[in-house]
Amino acid sequence: MAKRLLVNVLGLMVLLGLFSSVCESLECSQVPIDSIIPCGAFIAGSDNVPTRGCCSGAQVWEGYTAADICRCYKESPDRTLFKLNRKQMNALRIQCGLSTHFAHIVRCLFTPPI
Repeated sequence: MAKRLLVNVLGLMVLLGLFSSVCESLECSQVPIDSIIPCGAFIAGSDNVPTRGCCSGAQVWEGYTAADICRCYKESPDRTLFKLNRKQMNALRIQCGLSTHFAHIVRCLFTPPI
């Protein structure tokens, strides 16, 4: 009985640890919103293909939660010096070979606040 209780307590501690790390959000100064700046011409539609620097910058975003990218972009959209375009952001994901996580970031960026 004591062993079972110990296993349950340890399991609960692991779950709480996982949830606390998921719930922590970064300061926006730690989130590299400006790493997407090399994509400006592609997102504006003046370039047909994203540059290598653009793809590298977009890939940086994949290392952060969609919630952090979304929140920090919306708090200071002027950090990119250009307005994001949903169609081009989706094309960026495909042309740079980014994961579906980037699609979640794009969806979040274009979801109006509730």
